[in-house]
Amino acid sequence: GAWGLGLAIGYGQARANGHGAEDHADALVYRVYAGYTRSFGPMRQFSVRLQSSQDMPAASLFHPSGLLSGQGTVLDGARDIRFSVTHSLQASYLFNNLQRGASLLVMASGSTGNCQYNMALEAYPAFTVMMPLATDGNRNLSLQLKGERYFKSLRSKFSLQLSGLYLEDHMAYNRLMSRNRVSNMRIQSRWASVFRGMLNGEVSTSSWYTTNLTVPDSGLSTRFSQWQHQGYAKLRLACSERLFMAVQYNGYRLSEENYFQSLDAYVKWTIGAAWSLALYGHNLLQSRVIEQRQFSVNAQSSQSFVLVPRYVMARIQCQF
Repeated sequence: GAWGLGLAIGYGQARANGHGAEDHADALVYRVYAGYTRSFGPMRQFSVRLQSSQDMPAASLFHPSGLLSGQGTVLDGARDIRFSVTHSLQASYLFNNLQRGASLLVMASGSTGNCQYNMALEAYPAFTVMMPLATDGNRNLSLQLKGERYFKSLRSKFSLQLSGLYLEDHMAYNRLMSRNRVSNMRIQSRWASVFRGMLNGEVSTSSWYTTNLTVPDSGLSTRFSQWQHQGYAKLRLACSERLFMAVQYNGYRLSEENYFQSLDAYVKWTIGAAWSLALYGHNLLQSRVIEQRQFSVNAQSSQSFVLVPRYVMARIQCQF
């Protein structure tokens, strides 16, 4: 077995202005973890990881994927600032069969904190929450099964992944307290070629089924469920050891008449042993407006979001 320990620490300040109100907060930003890995021969491995962190408010939403789904605003409309705190425990078991080119991964995790619901919504762009305010006592449980198989005659790898997620939160919607429960089931299939040439392909499809139950301290409960689908097709071109390019088509179907498509490009150039330059390009092909279901205490509604039509992002990285 082998132990691992890690610590990262910093200092953060956050400020929010709007509607004649102002709030600011400052706190330490840290991430500490401890892990243990045990191998049972060359084919099986068990690992467990315990982590605790405190981060800037809604820092994980500030990303191009958040902009794509209309959730790119820090704090997501809430004026009360609370740094996100999360404590998590994760255990996994990995089994490899090298003769058949197959593998099986079983992973279970649980976490508690004050912002679990916001974190979970990133993966489901059909939903949004009206002014979520972070409160303590939230729980997040997940289970994941993933199997892969390589077929030498086809020079391809196939994988199937099943996952489940359960969230139980104490949240404030427009400053009214309520209890919220979310369950989600997901199935994902993926095919990727591994030819020896420069050009390879990849295709993936995913389907989610999400249910939500909101029970306010006073008033009627709100319940709904919905299917969502996503798929992509990617072409990868490895021109050399230093230059890599990829083009990807994405399709999202949030509901029967609520879908959009995009075409993205990626180029990475490795310069020497330490430097690298990456370019990201995004172009929306079809709809520029999507309808997201919005719920609060005793109410359901829909809200329109204008999607980002196109952007180009450059990233320079140095490792030393």
